[in-house]
Amino acid sequence: MTKQSGVRSFQHTLSLVLLLCGLGQVAFAQFQTTIGFPHPVSERSPGGVVSPGGGFALPAGNFNHPSSIFNPGVGDWELVFLNANGVLAGPSKWYGRPSDETAVWIEVASCNGQDHFIIAGNDGADMTLTLTNLAGDPVWTKRSGTTQNIESATCVKVDGGGNFVLVGTQIDVVNGYDNAVVVKVDCQGNLVWDRVFTVSGWSIDPASVTTFSTFIGICPQPNTNLYYITGKMTPLAGGDPRVFLLAVDATNGTPNFLVNYDVNPGAEDIGTCIQSNCLNTAQPEIWISGYSYDAGVPEQTVLLLKTDINGVPIWANNYDVTNGDEFATHFILNPNGKLTVTGKAEEHVVFQGTKDGNCLLMQVDGSGNTVDWTHLYINNGFSSQGNRVEAVPGGGGYFVSGQALELISPSQSANNILALQTDVNGGTTTSCYHDTTVAVISRPPMVTTFGIPQFIFGTLDFFSNNGVDTISYTDQQTFCQSVSCVCDFTYTTGNCFQVTFTATCVPPGNYTYEWDINCDGPDATTTTPTYSYTFPCGGGQYNVCLNVYLNGMLCSSVSHVVTVPDICCGPILNQAASCTPTNNTYKFVIEVGDAPGASTCQQPVVTINPAVATLSGLIYTQLANSWQITGFAQVVTSKTTHLTFTVQSTCLCATTGLPMNCTQQVTIALPCCKLIQVDDQEVCHDLAVFNVPIAVGSWSPLMMISQVTWYVLPKPAVGCPPSPWGGIPYQDNATTSLEPLHLYPSSLAPGEYCVYAIVQLDDGPCQLLTSNIATITICQASSCSLNDQKFLLHRHARRAHPTHADHQHAGGRLPGNEHRMV
Repeated sequence: MTKQSGVRSFQHTLSLVLLLCGLGQVAFAQFQTTIGFPHPVSERSPGGVVSPGGGFALPAGNFNHPSSIFNPGVGDWELVFLNANGVLAGPSKWYGRPSDETAVWIEVASCNGQDHFIIAGNDGADMTLTLTNLAGDPVWTKRSGTTQNIESATCVKVDGGGNFVLVGTQIDVVNGYDNAVVVKVDCQGNLVWDRVFTVSGWSIDPASVTTFSTFIGICPQPNTNLYYITGKMTPLAGGDPRVFLLAVDATNGTPNFLVNYDVNPGAEDIGTCIQSNCLNTAQPEIWISGYSYDAGVPEQTVLLLKTDINGVPIWANNYDVTNGDEFATHFILNPNGKLTVTGKAEEHVVFQGTKDGNCLLMQVDGSGNTVDWTHLYINNGFSSQGNRVEAVPGGGGYFVSGQALELISPSQSANNILALQTDVNGGTTTSCYHDTTVAVISRPPMVTTFGIPQFIFGTLDFFSNNGVDTISYTDQQTFCQSVSCVCDFTYTTGNCFQVTFTATCVPPGNYTYEWDINCDGPDATTTTPTYSYTFPCGGGQYNVCLNVYLNGMLCSSVSHVVTVPDICCGPILNQAASCTPTNNTYKFVIEVGDAPGASTCQQPVVTINPAVATLSGLIYTQLANSWQITGFAQVVTSKTTHLTFTVQSTCLCATTGLPMNCTQQVTIALPCCKLIQVDDQEVCHDLAVFNVPIAVGSWSPLMMISQVTWYVLPKPAVGCPPSPWGGIPYQDNATTSLEPLHLYPSSLAPGEYCVYAIVQLDDGPCQLLTSNIATITICQASSCSLNDQKFLLHRHARRAHPTHADHQHAGGRLPGNEHRMV
């Protein structure tokens, strides 16, 4: 969101430079301040303006204030006035209705020859526009929206005709997507036109608008008379948001073009502000600021994008500020072509729902490749954020406004209004800001153009006058005068009363940490933010204090009550499981050592999930410094590969007598208890087919068989090799059963053969079973005396080769898949 500088100058045909010089008669001083009521009131500003009457005007929210116009639970908005020194210039003006009220943007306007403020906001689920005089008194207030959806305003600008253009988002509560809303109003508050733009397959959320092309003579011709809008587009089918640029005809609201930019592929790209540059270029240029968020890193960086007047990208960059995440909310273009950007940097999640970080002000040259300086502002608070930057007339530097967070405790904080006035180089009080480094990352953006037919016109249900109640109120103000740090610490507990503390401080710096257990005197001093300490056994609650020093000076003190649990587990000295003769029953042993520092330890209790196994025969044996538990575990399913036991024990602390409890998991991998056996065989050489079976030696049956492989080797003179020899299998079958070895004796030479089988399966801990090595003897018919093969002794009955009938008898398999040995 941005202010269109020089509105009044164009109406009086004066140049922007002359206007700034004309306003430069007011003397401005540097300051850094926060304004706001203490917790639990929430006050923050979307950004203020330099007032034509001198000083500054800041719209702000005001939620949960005890002096609320209606009640503390309903939000109002206010207009805060500061003089040139940043001091409250009289009471602020509050505005309220029965519903929640917010203000989102302010501009200086000229109506009927008089200076005014035009302020965009929201009234519950509708958008509002309010025109006030320079004292903040309302001239008129209008409300715009629909009865079935939610409309939310984001920005208002003044165009070259003195009209107001309001942009916002329509939330379709039925279909779950967002549309762009654009409303044009004249100076008397009359509706000129309103439009709702729907883009098929996308949610579209405007953030900012620029009206530069509606001012005659501001830029080289042609004068396009368009409003240019930016924000984010998100695909409804899923995917990261992208920055978009939408051009709308200022006369009738007809869309001219829409493009979006995937600047950092794989990251979210969000547009927050749009500006134009005509002073230093032959043709108009459009600038967009925002941020990119890459969840894979994770990392968030400032985004700047420059295009021509037709949306064709010229370049895009990300700016990575040292330490933490950062984003840009707003920027201005200076007469020398440089950009001054505000937002937030060094952002970290510190507590649940709480982020630290500092207001950012960064100056970048017109090429985008060089960062002149980057300042981060600490404002005697926990966190700050710039939402708007304006050039102060007469070379008075920059006016930055936004919000600040005062951290009272990890669960309590107060949002305040931030306002600061810098010199031309971004400086304020030396101790109230620090510098940082920035890396520039060039990004060639991918561009998608959307045709005009994808737009669907819509209109709003009403644009009616809607008055507000007003009261005056004087707020509280704090100035940044000296350096300070805001620190806190968190802790994690470990076994046997070990606690690790981690301190966090803002702003970042070279701190020294003084840790004080029991808050009775320092126990340790560290230069790193982590510290570990072992408390007395038995646990309990302890006070822990932390003093933090910067350059030898105390800058923060914090204390917490630390709860140390009574948990202390002894080591697991032994854990094992073995086979038993009973199917699916294992014998196990677990030995639990005594807890450190214990005088006595009671008999532990061992349990297991009954859905996994049942326990029996438990025996607890107390040894010198441990307990040994033995027993049997019958698994419910053979698919079980390991057993996880729960061991609960209690020991007494030797020094305090307090109980030390322990519940720990013990996981034991199970052995494979199943065996397969192949018996020696004597086979007549004249036999066509002979099947060598596999027997299950124990814990039958085998489950989930997937592969059976047989290996055959002529028996060497020294005997069969003592271990599996591998090589090319004789027979390899993908099967769910124990496929036997299909021998074809008549195709093999008589003699002895070594054979073994390998079975692949998924049977709990059994994944691969290897049989013993058996001997198969193939003998001549004249020497065979096998009763079940004696019919082969008749030479006329011999078949030299197996027939199809033989293979059918052998399980329906024909030769070909087996590797024969000849």
